This record gives sequence, C-alpha cells and structure tokens, in this order.
Amino acid sequence: MPVCRFDLDLLRRGQPPVADSDLLLDMTVGTELWLERVREHYLENFIRHGGSKVKLVVGGAGTGKSHLLRWIAATAARMDYATVFLSLREPDAETGDLLRFSNIVEFYKAVAKRLDLNSLWSGVCTRVVRELGYKPEDYDFDRPIISMLVERERLPIAEAKRRLSEATASAWSHCGLSLAFVTFCFRLVACRGESIEQARADLCFRWLSGEKLDLADARRVMLFERLSKPNARVWLYSLVRMLTLAGWSGVVVLIDDLDFLPDGLNLQTGRPFYTPNQCKDIWESMRQLIDEGEKLPHLFVVLGGRSPFIEDEKKGVKSYEALWMRLQSGLAPGTDFNPWRDIVDADLLLRALGGNSFCEQVGTSLSNVLEQRGHARLYKEFTPDAEDSLLRQRVREAATMADGEVA
Repeated sequence: MPVCRFDLDLLRRGQPPVADSDLLLDMTVGTELWLERVREHYLENFIRHGGSKVKLVVGGAGTGKSHLLRWIAATAARMDYATVFLSLREPDAETGDLLRFSNIVEFYKAVAKRLDLNSLWSGVCTRVVRELGYKPEDYDFDRPIISMLVERERLPIAEAKRRLSEATASAWSHCGLSLAFVTFCFRLVACRGESIEQARADLCFRWLSGEKLDLADARRVMLFERLSKPNARVWLYSLVRMLTLAGWSGVVVLIDDLDFLPDGLNLQTGRPFYTPNQCKDIWESMRQLIDEGEKLPHLFVVLGGRSPFIEDEKKGVKSYEALWMRLQSGLAPGTDFNPWRDIVDADLLLRALGGNSFCEQVGTSLSNVLEQRGHARLYKEFTPDAEDSLLRQRVREAATMADGEVA
C-alpha cells in the first residue's frame, strides 16, 4: 500500500507520519532500549492493571522525541487503549486554534473532545448487553437493544423494558463513577435502548466534553452538573474509569511540543502565548496527576519537548518547585541512558542506540519500507538544512529520494 501524500510530505520535512500507523511502526528501529520496555512494563502490565504514570521525554531538536511519542500512541491504540495525541504547537484540526492547556479543566476537555464517541457509545451499551446475557457479537449496534429481547426471547415489550432497566442499573449503578457519570451512562443506554436518538446522544457527548448545556438541553438529558476546577479531577477519574468499564485497557495521553510553553508567541499580538502564571497552572496540573496517581488508575501521560520546557527558570518545570522536586532525580548527571527514569533524555537514548550509525540505520530502514510500499528510490538533488540534526537529515533524504508515484 503506497504512502499517502500527507505522510510523505511530513517525512520530507523530517517529521514522523501521523495518518498511517503501520508505516510509523515499520520504519522504527532501535525499540529494544526504551520503547519495548514501555510497551512491556507499562502498557501490557502496569497501566492495564490499574497503575498510573507521568513521564517526560526531553531532548534537543531532531532527536526523535515526536517519533517516540507517536510510536507509543500507535502501539497503545493497538492494545485497546483510548489514545489521545496533543500538540501545543499544532492548531486543532476542527477549530484551527492552538490548544489552550492551562489547568486541569482544559486538560480534561482536550482529552474528552478527542475520544471516539461512537465507540464509547457502543462500549457503554455493550456492557449492558453482557448483563443481559448476550455476547457483544450478538448485538447489532444499528438497532435498539430491546429488539434482541423481543425478537430472540419473545418477551412482551413491557417485560423487555423491565429487563433492560435492571441490566442498565446492574451494569452502571455501583461501579465507582460519580453520580453525574452514572446518569450519563444511563442516558446513553436510553438513547439506544428502545429507539435510536442521535440528537439526544449528541447532547450527552457535548456535556461529556465539558460544554455548558442550557437549561432546556440539560433537562432533556438530566445532566445538570458542570465541569469546573473543583470537580475536574473527579470528572477525569470518572472518564477514565468509564472507558475501562466500557472495554478499553486504559487511557494514554501524549502531549508533544511542551517547549511551546516558554517559547511560543501569539502571532496576532506578538506576545507570549502563555504567561508565567499560566505555565505554573499547567505544572500544578501535572503535579496533581503525579501525586494522585492512585486516584487516577489506568492513566498514562507522556509529555515531550525540547529542553527549554524543563530548564527555563521563568516558565519551565524548574520554575515550579513542587513539580521539580518530584522529577529532578530524572535528570541526574551521567553519560549512560537509564530507561526507568521519569525524565527520558532523548539525546542519551540516541547516543546509546549508536549515534551517527543509528541515524544511518534509520535512513536505510525508511528507504526499505518506502520501496516495499511501491515508491521507487530515485536520485534527486538534496540539500540538508544546516540546522537539522543528522537523524532528521537522514529521514528527509530517504523520503525525498522516494518517488511520489507508485512504482
């Protein structure tokens, strides 16, 4: 299968592909030193079994940080995690706005708005279907749940309604969710219980995403609680808990380009996009995620960016002592790469993998993968950017030499 134009253009700019996870995984080499340990220790075991973790990936420009985060995202998605990838530097695909991430409320909204809501709807209903004694494959999601009881068990409609109500209560009433989220699950099931009500389900999803419903809409779905700073952590816990109960292994959130916090400018005003106080609010949110890990099971957060987001004395992690005290051991001086530190040094990782020889290996691997996809390797003039790292140069060169047309 040929590489789509979007991913090929990304590779020619030295960036990892985002549309084709197979391409990303196939071109990746050197996973044994860190990435496979993340998969085996965290994704297969610790997070899946109720653990919580926050990790940071930091390094110089062109050291593969974004690729590392993309690999974790692609791998987690294949292991049935609800996966959300965020970039502080890239505009939102729907609104065109940069992500505003200045407190735990905005963190929650950013995660909730990027979930696969139809899959969530299906998962919430499937849990009820199991309570009714059916297998998930027995349920046709294009039809109301009650149709199974009426058609397969020959139940009268009134009895089928009673069975459905009991199964919904058994599935979602006493499972550790906040009362508002229990109501949300009940309403989602009701939207597909006796009929399919897309408009009402859309109101439920707007509420889940943190939007403020007007009173009339809130009454339609019986969801009156609003997301706020005091309840944001309860909402986040309930969201992750609901997703795991609905069939996911957990939630993995990747946030790239954290160096935009100290360096980013608002192009319209010319002023910094984040103030020092807003940065402190972000670091406080991260501290809460670390300190309250036991209250946020099945959540894995990985932050990535260039070193200014750590080192900057006014806006970086070091500017917020409460967070820095919990992480500074991860930057203990040394020349050996330690895969178990909470702050992963991408420069040391690259060096441990072989340095320049590893960069050549990456270029060769990408060339081979592109040829296997049908893109013939053709000589073209290529002038590397003087500011590019060797790793980025090899990726750009291999992608540039790949014919844009299928061989």
